[in-house]
Amino acid sequence: MESKIKTDVKLSVRPSMIGDCVYLAKHLREADSNEVQASVGKSNLEALVYSWSVTEKPYTIVNAETPAGVFGVVPVDTGVGAIWLLGTDALTQGRWTFLRESKKWLNKVSKDYDLLFNYVDERNTVHLKWIEWLGFTFIKRHPNFGHEQRPFLEFVRIC
Repeated sequence: MESKIKTDVKLSVRPSMIGDCVYLAKHLREADSNEVQASVGKSNLEALVYSWSVTEKPYTIVNAETPAGVFGVVPVDTGVGAIWLLGTDALTQGRWTFLRESKKWLNKVSKDYDLLFNYVDERNTVHLKWIEWLGFTFIKRHPNFGHEQRPFLEFVRIC
């Protein structure tokens, strides 16, 4: 029996380029794309480019040279940032590398902040588990959040 799980996923991180957003917009995980639509009601490309443009130091996760995700922190107030990540299925296919490196990169992007926060679509179960694993705390359920008025969970982490 042939396995359909990719084992050749080689994830690494580099500074982001605007072109990464174009590729990722077409290849986001379905749950990430649904979350974008539910929260802001914009296209994947519009949401990615906006988030990328307001992030002080955006980073791209690549599988070999192909973008697999983009992330960063948007400064909101002194010492407060909105952390975010959107990705492709390569992140779940390379989950062990992704998980191992996540905590290291979280420490790197949070060094200038006292508090990180954001909101996650309650349907995005992969993100929910990952966010909790990273040490964030879910503090409030918003039953009618964003463009589609869907349940989202607010999460925070003191840095």
